[in-house]
Amino acid sequence: MWNVLVCDADEAFLESIKKDIIRVAGNKIKKIESFREKEGLEFYAADHPHETNIIILDIDSASCRGIRAAEKVLEHQPNSQIIFTSDGEEYVPEIYDVDHVYLLKKPVDVSNLEKALNRACEKMGSMKVSMLSVSNKQGMHNIPLNEILFFENERRRVHIHTMERKISYYGRFDNLT
Repeated sequence: MWNVLVCDADEAFLESIKKDIIRVAGNKIKKIESFREKEGLEFYAADHPHETNIIILDIDSASCRGIRAAEKVLEHQPNSQIIFTSDGEEYVPEIYDVDHVYLLKKPVDVSNLEKALNRACEKMGSMKVSMLSVSNKQGMHNIPLNEILFFENERRRVHIHTMERKISYYGRFDNLT
């Protein structure tokens, strides 16, 4: 199931592309969120760092503001897939500064939208992150293996260190398989 985030200042475009996304990939969609302001998208990504989303984002050819927003989103959600949209005809070399899977020209052709969504889905599938699940007093924790820096053993406790946090639980190294 996919989470799709769409960001564009044009309300009519947002409604149109949401309908096209549902038509193309209806049963694969978990949710579609729309944002008229790039800051809203950036805040959403910062508040949901463990989500992996397909993000459809207008590049803003004149200011490249969409490209900068994509960079900020990927800082928080590095596995999310960016699909840029543009109504401009001019070449924007800054687009290559950000990892993205597709550039859609407006008005968006449904067959190209389908190609872009499929490419994003394929890339997300190839990036599946293995998780380590542990339980402690605070609850169940699913930790992506690529975020673990090291393990530490202290008596009967195992400490898992990541860049952002340290999770401790009662256990043994022998059980980490």
